[in-house]
Amino acid sequence: MNPTVHISAPTGDARLPRVLQLGEIEQLLDDTMAQNPLELRNRLIIELLYGSGLRVAELCGLNAVDLTEGRAEVEVAGKGKKKRNVPINAPSQQLLDLWASGKSQDFDESYVPGKRDPTPLLVNTRGKRLTRFDVRRMLLSTLRAKGLADRSPHALRHTFATHLLERGADLRVIQELLGHEDLATTQIYTHVSREELREEHRKHHPRG
Repeated sequence: MNPTVHISAPTGDARLPRVLQLGEIEQLLDDTMAQNPLELRNRLIIELLYGSGLRVAELCGLNAVDLTEGRAEVEVAGKGKKKRNVPINAPSQQLLDLWASGKSQDFDESYVPGKRDPTPLLVNTRGKRLTRFDVRRMLLSTLRAKGLADRSPHALRHTFATHLLERGADLRVIQELLGHEDLATTQIYTHVSREELREEHRKHHPRG
């Protein structure tokens, strides 16, 4: 018999999310126009991850029918297949309009050699539903091209929540937007802000 079977292992402090600063987001999402359907698709992915705080799995699971009329929000399937409607920002709406009005077909014709899966909103160059690996590889390539440090796709979700909180959004609103069941899960973002306060104190106080 194992005498430790009912003993819980100690847990360490939760690691703070590595968020992007506002200047880094502005550098990542600059005013450069997409030159082709692949760049448009990539920009749309990044805008949805940061602008709506989607999980990568939620992004990959989006179907064309999940877009609401007017594209003011999108229906996503979160953890446990629980569905929720998430608002999308103006840049995402513009990109979705372009994508739905013909750029998706241009992407298929230019980059998909075989038959495209018609269900997903976004596909890879094999015509299949996007995977986590596809999104991660694309984001790393884009960050490096912009001269930014590597971040995971999930860092954009962390950044979404942190920037909302820093600008005064209610924590329960952020909880709803992120699809968290427990408010305690959302409260990690308050730790991020406290750490930034401590850093500002150390940086600017004469005896910091």
